Amino acid sequence: MRQLVLHNTNVCNLQCKHCFRDFDKNCNIDTTLLSSVLPDAIKIGYDSVVFTGGEPCMHPEFKKQFDIIVEHGMGVSIVSNGFNLDGYKFIADYKKHINFVAFSLDGSTASTHDTQRNKDGVFDSVLESAKWMVEQGISVRFTMCISKINQHQIEDVYALAKSVGVNDMIYISVISCNHGSGKTNSDLLLSNAEKDGCVSRINKMYYSGIKPNIIYTASLNDNASASERPLVEFCSSLNLDYSPAITINPSGEVVMCCDLVHNGISVGSLKNNTFIDLYYKVGDMQDRLKKLRRKMIASGEYVGFAGFNSCEFCNTYITKEEKENKEV
Repeated sequence: MRQLVLHNTNVCNLQCKHCFRDFDKNCNIDTTLLSSVLPDAIKIGYDSVVFTGGEPCMHPEFKKQFDIIVEHGMGVSIVSNGFNLDGYKFIADYKKHINFVAFSLDGSTASTHDTQRNKDGVFDSVLESAKWMVEQGISVRFTMCISKINQHQIEDVYALAKSVGVNDMIYISVISCNHGSGKTNSDLLLSNAEKDGCVSRINKMYYSGIKPNIIYTASLNDNASASERPLVEFCSSLNLDYSPAITINPSGEVVMCCDLVHNGISVGSLKNNTFIDLYYKVGDMQDRLKKLRRKMIASGEYVGFAGFNSCEFCNTYITKEEKENKEV
């Protein structure tokens, strides 16, 4: 399965403490772009689209976008905060087209989850949404964004997931950002040692015989030894043997990854460029980051850079590159 990420809206029904999106900018992707983009995406080898946001169902034409993707013979995945089940009930009629629905579950108790999500009642809504999807026979995953608030509940969150029929867990961690208002999420960020400890606990849970289907992402891979990966490897976007990952943001621009803060650094707009042209531009950006990373490994320059093996690496250097280009 090769997935094209569609960040279809910045509009959201929550304002979570750890969010790195520009959620204060009400921006929705132009649905007509999809019809022009998908044929080229299919030619390149993409067979599925992942909705993310914002909250995907908040886009006024979300169902229309869903239908367009299905009409092109592609699968659909959805990443949601789980706070608006009614916005998703129509997908029960599209079960054969759905790869998975991933709901955010950031705590094993309402107190913890709702504190991080910055709103009361979200925890109960997530569990209701997950149970409904499971009853419909739709594959459900829970995504836990680990922070200083909830790191003590890693094992309990998975136990809760199992209790409602969800076997797949995705563990991520808070990604550093600074919103335009000056608000930061620094009080939630895990230290290197805390990230290592979380990964060790996740591994221990897996090897203890529980055998959950666990994915932990680049935002949590801060120390190569903790993830038992060689130092020259990175996330799927920068892996040497992986084709460029592509994200389309709400402005109709192509960016390298949906984990780039705010709307990501654009390589170009689909209003003025073809998808295929921008696909190769993303590849060029990835190549530059790979070369920079190899150089830093060889020179030892990365020592002391806490985010070297995490999403902070790309967010730091792509932002730096964009700033330098503006100054030229």
